[in-house]
Amino acid sequence: MSNLALVRAEKDEFFAEHPQSPLTQVQQANFDGLEYFPENSALRFEIDGSLRFRKVKPRFGGVAGVKHPPHPQIWEPPRKVSKSQIDIEKFSPQEMVSIQTSTGDTQHYTRYGKIGFSVEGQAATLTIYESEYGFFIPFVDALAGSETYPAGRYLDPELLPNGKLAVDFNLAYNPYCAYNERWSCPLTPFENRLKVPIRAGEKIFE
Repeated sequence: MSNLALVRAEKDEFFAEHPQSPLTQVQQANFDGLEYFPENSALRFEIDGSLRFRKVKPRFGGVAGVKHPPHPQIWEPPRKVSKSQIDIEKFSPQEMVSIQTSTGDTQHYTRYGKIGFSVEGQAATLTIYESEYGFFIPFVDALAGSETYPAGRYLDPELLPNGKLAVDFNLAYNPYCAYNERWSCPLTPFENRLKVPIRAGEKIFE
């Protein structure tokens, strides 16, 4: 079993059996596993850019009264990285912004920088945000509403020992509010609404 397959199997187990699963008990009783796109090595990148190491708090897929621990996500350095090494364009100044949530609340993030990359021959850019939980990329792609969650998916870039940032769309996941209305999740800002399809990561939950 590949590292990615192991991550997905552990996540399914957490969703199906754990008392802190984002699913309701009724949903857990009928849960057959999450749907994913096949692994896509072309959507796995390393970003160069003098990134700093820091301690971060665990991220949550959503908030429902008491914060619950995130679903299991294991990062293993990919064995095959896209040959398209991309750079980050850091914003100056790096402004603090408020992002609305699905329940009308707001959460605060720093607009850290922008990355540009290619998807199936088409250019795309995404803004990377930063908070006390680390780096964060919420995004909506061209498949939203048909194959991916309409309000967008999340990606948590990982800082590697070499100071580069790993951006692996195969690890893109749905916010907890994609599963039911108990959760409050940040909505994707307009600047991260892509016109290209991201055929990697988690699909829409049905």
